[in-house]
Amino acid sequence: MVQEDLEMHEKQRNLNSVFELLSEDATCNASYETTVQFKLLNFERKPKPPIAYEIAKLPASKLLVKPDEITRIFPMDLIKKCATKVVAFQKKHKGVRELDIALEVVGVGVFANSTIKLMKKWHIANAAFRRINSALAWIDNVDLSRCDNSNFSVERDLDLPSKLKEIK
Repeated sequence: MVQEDLEMHEKQRNLNSVFELLSEDATCNASYETTVQFKLLNFERKPKPPIAYEIAKLPASKLLVKPDEITRIFPMDLIKKCATKVVAFQKKHKGVRELDIALEVVGVGVFANSTIKLMKKWHIANAAFRRINSALAWIDNVDLSRCDNSNFSVERDLDLPSKLKEIK
């Protein structure tokens, strides 16, 4: 795990590069290779529930982990717990914006809510990449010539794989 993280730092692959890759113009073709290099942060034991703080009132001993220092992505269940904590914090502290909240994952660090949201975007993108790759595999495996019924006749679209890879 340490070696993988060192290699990611050497390649300058961090959460900031995920932000750049998943911009509005991102396509599967352009983003896939880099995005799949990121691995999930595996916990030996179930992590304690995250602790929410207002960034402006963050204790001096709690430093925010910057996105350019992060090479591992939180599991989706932890991201969901963080989102729940944000909602609960906002109910308790009226008028606090999502962007003004930080979450401490005990034993890991303190992360801005925007950083957690970026990890969620990574999960969404990876799910889309898996669906696109599944569709590409299906296109390669389907035998359209076996369909003898003219009502179900379909012509092969040779551009379909490249169109799928360019989905934004």
